[in-house]
Amino acid sequence: MSRAAQESGLSGLIFGERWQTAAGRALAVFILIYVLPAALMAPASGFAAFLKWLATGLSFVLTAGAMYKLLQARAGEEWVEEEEAPVRVASPAVAAAPSAPAAEEEAIAEPAPPPALDTLGQVALERLCMALYQFNGLHSQTVATGVAGEYRIRLVPRNTEKAIAVLLCRAGSAQQGAPAYAALLHVMEDEGLEKAFFVAPAGFDPAIAAEARARHVTLVDVKLLQAMIDRLPETMRAMVFAAAT
Repeated sequence: MSRAAQESGLSGLIFGERWQTAAGRALAVFILIYVLPAALMAPASGFAAFLKWLATGLSFVLTAGAMYKLLQARAGEEWVEEEEAPVRVASPAVAAAPSAPAAEEEAIAEPAPPPALDTLGQVALERLCMALYQFNGLHSQTVATGVAGEYRIRLVPRNTEKAIAVLLCRAGSAQQGAPAYAALLHVMEDEGLEKAFFVAPAGFDPAIAAEARARHVTLVDVKLLQAMIDRLPETMRAMVFAAAT
């Protein structure tokens, strides 16, 4: 609490909060108790003499109060400056430009762009496709074929061990035609499965497209493969591409 507020309680009740109010009260008392009785009552009346004496005293007190309030108002600014110093807000510091090593570290931390799907090797393409179908609810079972480096991929729904489809991936720049399609049908017969996904970014011979649909074989070229990846959330897309590296 400021000094002015501490001293304004009792004096405020008696004289008012401002010096103009105290002066007005002194003038009102002088008129009501001194001037009016003097004009209305007989000068020799004892009560009139008492009122004059009372009015003189009250007027003196209120006049002194008005002078006190005036001095208090003039000194109020000095008290406020002493007790309530202005608060200065420091200007925010300007962030220093990153040093050359820091800029290099940020550039290194940026993720590498995803690889082009039509340039993936055989192993990378298989890993990418297995990760992609896993995010679509099908995990992969790899089955050895007896040939070094070659295996079959079964797709199995969650919470079960029974495969529902075969996954075949073929990398390279050549379109896949009848020989590759016939090999896929042979794998489906061996596995006892009626559904398959044939992934070849380079595309397929149009001659096998109609029969593939009739045999429940989904042909996935680079456009369809990219669309399947784009439908995934961003974090899952990053994990799919990471599986291929």
